[in-house]
Amino acid sequence: MKIASDTDHHNLKQTSSATRKETHMKILCSFMEEAGNNLSTVEKISKELEERHDILISPSTIHRYLKELQYFKDGTVYTRQEKEDVRASKHKTFIKEHVRAIIKQPPHIALKTSIGNGRGTSVAIEYLFKGEIFGTIAGDSAVLIILSKDNIQDTYERLNDIRHNT
Repeated sequence: MKIASDTDHHNLKQTSSATRKETHMKILCSFMEEAGNNLSTVEKISKELEERHDILISPSTIHRYLKELQYFKDGTVYTRQEKEDVRASKHKTFIKEHVRAIIKQPPHIALKTSIGNGRGTSVAIEYLFKGEIFGTIAGDSAVLIILSKDNIQDTYERLNDIRHNT
């Protein structure tokens, strides 16, 4: 007869915890698809899961599960998005909110930003134009984009589109 050690108990607890998490995530995923865009807070989701499925999950745990399932709060409701789409969307919004002017001076494009947002704009530009530009130089309220002569007009047009239409 084998006597269970502390390690055996720890492993059993981890296994049951992992299984419970998987089960909760499957139910939550199904529930979110079923609910559509009607649920705006993790508290409401927790309450609905308890009422409909008799499952108690804390709001903080639901929030963590939603992140893992790639649900993000889009304004007032949770929607499922790819992480890359969310990041690109945030960068585009940042550019739209902080770029004040775009000046094309081949082989560079200069951006005037709101005070203190040169570095953030630089990060957004490098993310959105990865592989298309050589790099950026950021100041407190300006960014210089260094590019090849081949893509100046395309980059300029995309920046203007982001600034005015995103």
